[in-house]
Amino acid sequence: MLALLLAVFLALSLSRAKFRIRLIEAKLEGLAEEQAEIGRKATGSGERVAAEMRVLQKLLVQLSTQRDRQAAPAAAPPAAEKLPAAPARPVMGDAQILEIVREALNEEKVDLFLQPIVSLPQRRRRYFECFSRIRGPNDTWIVPDQYLEVAKRAGLMGAIDNMLLFRCIQLTRRARKGKMELGFFCNISGYSLADEGFFRDFLEFLGEYPELAQGLFFEFSQADLTTGLDHRDALRRLANLGYRLSLDQVTNLDIDIKDLASLGFKFLKVDANQLLSAVRTGDVDMGELRLTLDRSAIDLIIEKVESEDQLLEVLDCRPDFGQGFLFGEPRLSAEAT
Repeated sequence: MLALLLAVFLALSLSRAKFRIRLIEAKLEGLAEEQAEIGRKATGSGERVAAEMRVLQKLLVQLSTQRDRQAAPAAAPPAAEKLPAAPARPVMGDAQILEIVREALNEEKVDLFLQPIVSLPQRRRRYFECFSRIRGPNDTWIVPDQYLEVAKRAGLMGAIDNMLLFRCIQLTRRARKGKMELGFFCNISGYSLADEGFFRDFLEFLGEYPELAQGLFFEFSQADLTTGLDHRDALRRLANLGYRLSLDQVTNLDIDIKDLASLGFKFLKVDANQLLSAVRTGDVDMGELRLTLDRSAIDLIIEKVESEDQLLEVLDCRPDFGQGFLFGEPRLSAEAT
């Protein structure tokens, strides 16, 4: 059902939004009637579908209400990230990137990439981190560093973030149906956290599917949690639903680990070079940090591990998990699992 609904609203054309919205609403009404019949045979299914539809409808509105916004001109970003066999791409300006982003949202060209997270020292694949890549022309993908600022000014970041959330949910469902013992880390950005209406409906939706909590972990950047906005209630509500949280993109290692644990965080992800540098200079006492993490039941993930020599140093920090090109590069979800 989720895949069908996503296919319906992703067909929306921003230039003909009003007509398409009426069409989609009619289809959603038909789906609601069908699910109501199913709900009479399966206890609770009607409520679950209703929660899902509310979240998807809000995402559809996010897409349609941004159709007339334009990005301000700025310096050209770097060329698109290429597939190994793809030809070199020219530098693209903001207007071209914005057009690619809009087309991707309309035509379901936001792809899900996965990078493995392995247990250490065994190197056994345990989890995957989910990334979004926007498909561009000539077998290229537009990576976040290129489209972030353009999408922000056009008001499209919320739609991109929320689409990634639903792709992760689909992936988790398929993995659990196939009895695959894998977990998936999905980033929730400050844009989604700040959208109180969407986040409230999203929490209601997650509450209808408690089984997802076994394989879906939500990741937050340190910067998004230190903007001055109070996200603590939203984080606790996620944790109360049984979802495990991860702190990512850590730039300041002076962290209140006990406070993180009280909010439901179960993972701390730190850049390998940053952590090793802090240990060498004495800014971080690894023994003390490891002890505090253990007492708070938080696992340490060291990311961006790129070589065997670096791994040898990393292992001295006693990490629980590792991530980086040494263990596998991001690949399309269909190929990675």
